[in-house]
Amino acid sequence: MTPANRSSGRSVGALSSTPKIQRVFEQAQRTFQGTVPTADSVNRLRLLIEQLGSEDLGLKRPPASSPPDDGDAASASAHEPPHTSGAPTQVPTPAGGMHHQDPPTTAIAWMDIYENEHFEVKLFIIPPGHGLPIHDHPGMLVISKVLFGTLSVRAFHILDDPRAGPNRPESAVFKVTDSHLCGFHQPQPFSADIGRHRPAACTFDGWVAGSGDTMPAGAPEVVCRTDDDRKARQLFPTTRLVLPGRDNVHEFVAVTTCAVLDVMGPPYADQQGRECRYYHVETDKSVVTADEGGAPDADVYLRESAQPSSYRTVDIPYTGPPLFTGRSRGAQVHTHHHA
Repeated sequence: MTPANRSSGRSVGALSSTPKIQRVFEQAQRTFQGTVPTADSVNRLRLLIEQLGSEDLGLKRPPASSPPDDGDAASASAHEPPHTSGAPTQVPTPAGGMHHQDPPTTAIAWMDIYENEHFEVKLFIIPPGHGLPIHDHPGMLVISKVLFGTLSVRAFHILDDPRAGPNRPESAVFKVTDSHLCGFHQPQPFSADIGRHRPAACTFDGWVAGSGDTMPAGAPEVVCRTDDDRKARQLFPTTRLVLPGRDNVHEFVAVTTCAVLDVMGPPYADQQGRECRYYHVETDKSVVTADEGGAPDADVYLRESAQPSSYRTVDIPYTGPPLFTGRSRGAQVHTHHHA
């Protein structure tokens, strides 16, 4: 008789043949099924996501690409908004071919793999020199995985967010603890005033390469501020973590063509106070008004802004391994497609 795996009730033989994305999906179900995830379940989920490769989602890597030319490279390193010009973008399809996009030429391919009221799984394919503008994840937990390519990442912690702890956060978390999950599922605790400045600490600024990718020449040095930071970079080199009250604002810019998987819970929901907000970085602290106050620990100020007009996405279908619910392999999940 084949021995069973205690955590899932599934035989070891069946577990070894289970697609990796199915294992991620099932762990995400366990992680986000309660009101607040347990620290242990979050760490298990991050480890499974770290082990994913592009082939596990039916993606074929594009031909080896170089960083953008001098103009685009400068934009990527300076984290400017994505460009709005250039040749038609070719986006790898799940089947491994090339999907030729019509204008807008800077569209980011968006793949909705799964979504319910508790969590969602999405994938982005980002052309070089373009990316996801600075945005937040209010009351949410997000694990982002670079499947292929090199991604420039910048993360911020808003210092006047009451969901966060009193101390300035460090740039990475080696192992999630229950205290890191405070504020999960909580609505926005502050007003949505376009133009308001928020004091913030820049907690991460560097490039992240996908599994099996070599970091391009000229990659900026990533400073590891703590032992936890160094351990996180060693054990989770291809994933980034967003916590409900910590490192909750970030920006992605592709250095080379990138595929990025996001597993997040709970999903955005405007009616429940989880509205996505966009920001612009202000390094000149003199722009802060007297009624906004200041913060001695602030590296920068984030000014709330409208969604950049240059940020555009186009849907592509998910044709990777089908996802199934429950212990039975008979019920297939119907994927949700973003409108």
